[in-house]
Amino acid sequence: MQPLTCVCDHSQAAHGRLSAGGCAFCACKAFRPAEPRELPVPDAPLEPEIAAALDVLAQHVAFQQVSAADLDALGRRGGKRYFPDGTILMDKGDKSDRLFLVLKGSFRVERYARNKLAFLGRLGRGEIVGEVGLLASARRSSTVQAVGEVVVLEFTKPEVQGLLRKRPVLRRALLDLARGRLNSPPPPDACFSVLG
Repeated sequence: MQPLTCVCDHSQAAHGRLSAGGCAFCACKAFRPAEPRELPVPDAPLEPEIAAALDVLAQHVAFQQVSAADLDALGRRGGKRYFPDGTILMDKGDKSDRLFLVLKGSFRVERYARNKLAFLGRLGRGEIVGEVGLLASARRSSTVQAVGEVVVLEFTKPEVQGLLRKRPVLRRALLDLARGRLNSPPPPDACFSVLG
């Protein structure tokens, strides 16, 4: 059976949630065969959108020791994905099989604690999303939702594992990023709302 994607580009392989009833992400019912991911030409310059996001990522404390060549290798691995406003990228408890680099737009990050919904913050251009669950081989710990249209570079778990084996400095940077996120308290402006 050929993999399918809905017209909003939510792939069956990525999410396993397409059915005759429609896409679980956007509810559209129009499907098309998924297009194979094109591999970039190694010597071609990175797309400006990807290069700009990598420049932002390079400024993060966890990535300051990562070389330009390692960041370039990261930028050449993933496939571009588009998410309309309100799309749930990942939900708490989902399987962690992907990692994302935000190219454009932002995501709202929330987590339930003691029957309250906590707004943890936003992740925007140049930020990594999904590293905690992927590196720990754990289920997703937060819900991440698109705010406006969002464009990401998506990496499958095998792509990430292959890259991290070849480039250990990226592995250390992602582990440092994940540790920092796990050990930091919610931001002072975090909003809590009672479920009911």
